[in-house]
Amino acid sequence: MLFACLSEKAGGALTESVMWLMDRIFMYTNFGWVSLLHGDFFIQQGKHGRENQLQLLEKHINEVYLPRGRQWIILFPEGGFLKNRRERSQLFAKKNDLPHLEHVALPRIGAIATILDQLAPKKHVNHNQDNKNLVAGNSVSSSRGDVSDGKRHLKWFIDITIGYPDPENPLDLLTICLGLRPPCKTSVYYRRFPVDDVPHDMEGLTQWMYERFIEKEKLLAHYYKHGVFPSTPSLHCRLMDRPHMVRYSYAHLMLLHGIFMCSTYAHYRMLSYLWVAATDYMNLL
Repeated sequence: MLFACLSEKAGGALTESVMWLMDRIFMYTNFGWVSLLHGDFFIQQGKHGRENQLQLLEKHINEVYLPRGRQWIILFPEGGFLKNRRERSQLFAKKNDLPHLEHVALPRIGAIATILDQLAPKKHVNHNQDNKNLVAGNSVSSSRGDVSDGKRHLKWFIDITIGYPDPENPLDLLTICLGLRPPCKTSVYYRRFPVDDVPHDMEGLTQWMYERFIEKEKLLAHYYKHGVFPSTPSLHCRLMDRPHMVRYSYAHLMLLHGIFMCSTYAHYRMLSYLWVAATDYMNLL
């Protein structure tokens, strides 16, 4: 869904300069293999090996993201589906005297801190340079500027909030692929923050991110009550006179589903062949 929104921007060119951060489990799907070739990063969830994962992300930024000329990074700070994260997030909030959240989960900070450490300007930045980069989650993002060390640095941190028609039954990949639900409208709300305004120390960044997600909770509460996001612009948001409707082309959808089904079948056949080959090899030992 977010990919469809981004495809509408800059004539689709934006999607070519994006690096996605996603759960490692997706690497073992058919589209995961495509993402791997594209240069996206798959991160392993959980406390064990967290520091190692962040080191791998740092390496990926310097060896893949920068050399390939990527301009945006998209990630989801909640770290998983809301239905799986909400209860644990609420227990953590209660233990640490934080607000009770229903529509979002408290964000995880490690990946964002690593990205900011590698790509955010810390000294003098030439703001006259062309800009364009990203960090995204229920969503978050940023923009590019060249600095004295030769790296492209983030300029903007863009928060993306997605409102579903039914908060208790959001769309998922299986529902979309199988067409189990009638057509519906899903709203996307953007806010933009200068990276210079984002704290770089872990304590300050954590507090800043918690404040943004508490704001997202209020945005979604308003959306689910009134059917629209708040119409009053904030300092970080410029609302259009009319929301821009992104419509799916039925022909485009049929083509994508056809490619996805063929890819899934090929993926299944290949894994079946590897399983049989591995079994035969083990029987020979």
